[in-house]
Formats: sequence, structure tokens, C-alpha cells
Amino acid sequence: MIFGFLAGLGAAISQSFSYLGTRHYVQRRQSGASIQLLVLGHFWMGLFSLLLLSFVWPRTAIPWNAILLPLLATTFFYTIGQLSLVTALKHSEASRVSPLMTSKLILTGTLTALFGQPIGGTTFITPLQWFAVLLCIIAGISINFTGGRMKTISILAIAGAASSFSLSDWSVNLMIKGMLSAPAFDRLHASLITEALSYLLTGLIVIPLLKPLGSRKPADWIDAAPFAAAWFIAMVFLFIAFSTVGIMLGSILQCTRSFITILLAAAFMYRGHEHIEPHQPRSVILRRFAAGFLMFIGITLYVIRTPSQLKIWTAGESRDGNKGAHAMSLDHYHELLTSRYVCEKCLTRYFIPHDRCLACGRRGTLRILSNTLFSLADSDKELRHMIARGQQFTPNPGDPPISI
Repeated sequence: MIFGFLAGLGAAISQSFSYLGTRHYVQRRQSGASIQLLVLGHFWMGLFSLLLLSFVWPRTAIPWNAILLPLLATTFFYTIGQLSLVTALKHSEASRVSPLMTSKLILTGTLTALFGQPIGGTTFITPLQWFAVLLCIIAGISINFTGGRMKTISILAIAGAASSFSLSDWSVNLMIKGMLSAPAFDRLHASLITEALSYLLTGLIVIPLLKPLGSRKPADWIDAAPFAAAWFIAMVFLFIAFSTVGIMLGSILQCTRSFITILLAAAFMYRGHEHIEPHQPRSVILRRFAAGFLMFIGITLYVIRTPSQLKIWTAGESRDGNKGAHAMSLDHYHELLTSRYVCEKCLTRYFIPHDRCLACGRRGTLRILSNTLFSLADSDKELRHMIARGQQFTPNPGDPPISI
């Protein structure tokens, strides 16, 4: 989970730089610069995808029947989202657009409530996590009330970008899930191939647009490269986060870009780069920081997941100086109850290790039961049952019987 958490933060940092890069490009050019940046930038990303595929192309066949429809869906919604986003950044500063993109959690949360998370994390989210999502949305939208009223075209563009990127993220998760249907892929490998194939397709789509909408000026290609590199790196991190911690936490971590963008924009503003970030009063900057802190609280509550996760009981040292009961997280407490091994793919528990899981047949997936796997239970009750009796399975013929 820590790896997925860090990947989500990496996506937020890189995407913040991509927003500033977009603002830098479009503010110094005439009308049509937004479309030109998309064309040039995604051609760059297509080249990056070819380079990435040269390292991660699998030796076994890709399950095209499982990923083709999600690939087409994510490309379609992503294209609409990018067109909307660059329009918003053309008419509003990045430090306001980025936080308002938090509104995409509304649609993502609705899809999760209806269908569960496609891959990574828990299937459904707890009431405390819903409250955390609400805090993040409020924190993002509150940015709109700092620095004057936004243009109507900016608000409409942000709404279109947020909803389109949410549907694109959902399709990405379905694509990763389809990739994992083939035994040869683990989550990291599936995430990288999903990233490379998605942006290779968008790179191919913009090739016919290079002549009418692109540019022959070397300066335009050079200025488009930072946006492309920052966005591509951000998506590598984001896809990894989706596959490990789920679409909801991955999206929430991505939304920390709002606070990061505020910091970067303030730095650019004080350095005199007002074409990127117009000068704002100190009171406006402080209110934006307050909204960012509220989002941090929301992320913390989401990770906690349930009040019982904080502590199961608390006591201090006894008066005679002997160390008595102490604070212990619920995850740690449950880990102490068992020393079983677990298959990280299907969660089947064992008392003794095996070369391969007898339930799903995968090799090299059994490891010591750790805290991170406890988060896969939808409730404390389910978690206790999973530990007490394990997941049912039917051993393959010839396998030695074991007790669960």
C-alpha cells in the first residue's frame, strides 16, 4: 500500500508541473495554442510510449479481447478531458483549475458506489471514507471563492474535464483488470503496458493532425516537451496507484496536485512569472492553503478507513513502572493473531508455504500475511472471518491436503 500511496503522490507532483507547463505554453501564443499543444504533446507522448514498450513488452500474448474496449473508451474520454482542460487553463490560472478538478471524485465515487472498485484496494468504501471524499470535494471547490469569480467558460470546461477524466480513469482500471486476467502479468507490469498502449494510441491519432494543427517551429516543439514529459510521468505513477490502492484512493492522492500546484504557482508568482500565475493578495494565498490543508485531512481520514482502525484500546504504563497495555492498531493486532501465509492474488490463507497457490494456481504469490492485505477486507467482521477460517478453495489433483 505504501508503494501505491507514493505513486499517487508522484502523479500529483508531476501533474502539477504539467498544468504549469500548459499555462506557460498557451499564454504566450495566439488563439489555437491549446489544440496545438495537445497535438504536439501527445505526439511526444507517443514516442515516450514506444520507448517504454521496448522495455515492458511481454513475452506472452496480450489479452486483447479483455482490454480492447476499455482501451478505446479511455482514449475517447481522455481526449475530451484534455480538450476541456486546456480550455480551462487558457482562461483561468492553474492554481484555481487544479483544485476544482477535485470534483471528478463525485462521478468516481458514484461509480464506485454502484459497481465497486474494478481493481486494487477494497471493493466498496466505508462511511468514514465517504466523509473524507466529501471533505476533499469541498476543499477543491472552495478554491473557486478565492481570487474573484471565474469565467463561465472555465467552469464549464472544468466540469467537462472532471467528468471525462473520471470515466477515462474507470476505463483504465478496467483495462488493468483485463490485463491481469492473463497469469503472466503482475500489477506493475499491467500498469506500465496499459500506460504505454493508451498513449501510443493517442500518439497515432494525432499524426494526421500534425500538418493542419501542429507546428514547424522548433520553439513550439521544445515548449511542448515539458508538458508531455510531466504528464506522461504523472500517468505512469497514477496507473500504478490505481492497480495497488484502487481508483478512489488513487484519485484522491492525485487530487493533492491542487495543494502542490498552489505552492508552485505561488513560487512562480513571487518570481515574477505572471503569465503563468497572476499576482494575488496574501489573503487569497492563505485561503488557498487552508483549502489544501482541509484536503490533507480528507486524505488522512480516507486512509484510516474506519474509526476502529485508529486504536482498538489504549492504556499507559502502570504506576510501578512496568510497561502495560499500549496503543495498537487494529491491523497490527490481527497480524499478531496469525502467522499464516497468504496468496497476494486471491487471499487464500495457509499454515505452511507452498511453491504455488493451490486455489488460483499462480506461482510465487505466497508471502507472510502483512498489514497491507488487511485493507482488502470490506469490514472488521469480514476480516475476522477471513482470518478465522480462510478462503475456501478446491485443491488440484495430486496436491497434498492441508488444513485451513
